[in-house]
Amino acid sequence: MKTYIKHLTLASSLLCVHSVWANIASQCQTDFNIIHFVPDSTDVGFWKQFTLASTAAAQDLQLNYQVISLPKNTRNRYVFVNAIQQKLAQSPKPDLVIGYFYLHGEVSILRFFEQKQIPFISVNTSLPTATILQTGQPREKFTYWLAHISPDDTNAGYQLAQYLIRDDTSNNTIAVIAGQAQSMVSENRIKGLTNYSQQHAISLLPTIHVDWSAVNGYSVTQKILSRVKETNIIWTAAASIGVGSAEAIQELPTEQQNNITIGSFDWTPQAIEAIKTKQISVSYGGHFLEGAWALVLALDYLNGLDFVDETGSTITTRLHPLTQDNLTQVSELVTGNGWNKNDFKKLSKCFNPSLVHYNFNVQSLLKQR
Repeated sequence: MKTYIKHLTLASSLLCVHSVWANIASQCQTDFNIIHFVPDSTDVGFWKQFTLASTAAAQDLQLNYQVISLPKNTRNRYVFVNAIQQKLAQSPKPDLVIGYFYLHGEVSILRFFEQKQIPFISVNTSLPTATILQTGQPREKFTYWLAHISPDDTNAGYQLAQYLIRDDTSNNTIAVIAGQAQSMVSENRIKGLTNYSQQHAISLLPTIHVDWSAVNGYSVTQKILSRVKETNIIWTAAASIGVGSAEAIQELPTEQQNNITIGSFDWTPQAIEAIKTKQISVSYGGHFLEGAWALVLALDYLNGLDFVDETGSTITTRLHPLTQDNLTQVSELVTGNGWNKNDFKKLSKCFNPSLVHYNFNVQSLLKQR
């Protein structure tokens, strides 16, 4: 009888604790209007995966969420601000906006949000020192700029070089195909590659910039291989470029094909297929989840749970390698077939009052596969 009473008392206590947590979580307000501006995501590249992940997170968090895609031919700071003004003219006014910066448009965009008193979280691209001197860090000069979330592209560029070259620093001829010349993403990834090559006294072929497309990745690779036939490593700044390089290599004799290794960035369906068929060896990514992380932070912030004391206002995410070893897990995550295995509420302190630290790590999602 005593044992029964003890067990009953313990069970009752646990139910009371659960009831308290459930009551707190039920008080988590979710009817916020959040607008998210992204580049045109009608393709199947990085921004498509970014949007799919963000939409899944918004549904889990029960937010009123709207994605607005800006066509490539109209992407500039004037169009961005004008698009927001048009949304503000409609009802309801957004409680928070998530977006990315345009080159040289950071100050005007931040000034706009400050004047309208709309919280803003910027994502995806790291900011150059010259820009930070103008804008300050989030919440310094512009108080409504809550946070900036961006990948550590420099470290990822270093890691990709390390993976491709491994311990053999001799007898390699390394081609480098970067993104657009003015892209901070491409520039930072190249910086990481350069750091690695200088540390290990490795020579690189001259960097060639393309417009991120597979078409140009293909044509440039053809030219490289025709001029430098001994090329055996191709470091590419994006999976789209890497896929184009792989297509060019398929036109070579089989023996020569087997001697060339390609590495890239981003977890896209194209990258997954290329790794599955062993045309690309590795692709560093996972940062397409930054929009989802931003939504979690936004929900908590709008519920009075400011994240800045834990995360700071500048948040850097780490890119992880996609290889044959984790291909199945990443494939489920990227294609969206396994989104129902994830509950983004688990990452929110508002929905989980007992949560001490945010766990914005793509590896944690992969473990749920």
